[in-house]
Amino acid sequence: MVYQAQVDPTTGLPVAKDKRFDLDFPGGKPADLIAFISKAHGTPVNAIIPEDVADTTLPAMNLKQVTLVELFQALEAASKKDVAVTTGGDFGRPSPYQGYTITHVNFGFRTTDQPPTDHSIWTFYYDRPVLPPLKPEAPPSHPQIVRFYRLAPYLGAGGYKVEDITTAVETGCQMLGSPAPKMKFHQETKLLIAVGDEQQLNTINQVLQQLQLGPAVPSSPPLLTPPAPVPQPRL
Repeated sequence: MVYQAQVDPTTGLPVAKDKRFDLDFPGGKPADLIAFISKAHGTPVNAIIPEDVADTTLPAMNLKQVTLVELFQALEAASKKDVAVTTGGDFGRPSPYQGYTITHVNFGFRTTDQPPTDHSIWTFYYDRPVLPPLKPEAPPSHPQIVRFYRLAPYLGAGGYKVEDITTAVETGCQMLGSPAPKMKFHQETKLLIAVGDEQQLNTINQVLQQLQLGPAVPSSPPLLTPPAPVPQPRL
């Protein structure tokens, strides 16, 4: 933005209307700059700072004998830069087809008054590219696989039923806080068909490893030997 200063029609020289002042600003937010300017200028500056750009960081400034218009012109000029913005992809995420575009960025204070004065109302702005919101991360996927388990050694003479094995698997998964794999017993082949991820199917492996191939046989109690008869004294 370029403001045309008022010119004396007789001399052709700019009219010294706006007050000049020194400013030593260490950097900060737009509201901080307005506070420094108001103190250095000696007059409160009328400024509007939208909430969505209120946290913009402004550079430090050390200026001598400047007017309010000159200060804001210098701030805008210092903020101008070109930045590369990613295009393509999935909601801002990289993709094999992404590219880049160069866009202009700048910020500062501007007013609708022409020409502006010390009493103008200034509005802070920040011209920058607006990126679409990121797509939420999808939860990590666990590939589903199918496995077959031969249960014949565990059934019948083994002493277990299919329900004993599947219930143990479901209990283990429940304690882990994960769903149990899908399980179906094929009667003709005595195969347990299971579909799930690696962790779910490993639960079946662990259950089968711990099962005995036959029911536990309790040990027989030791035979008790009757005590020897005590000889009776002869009368």
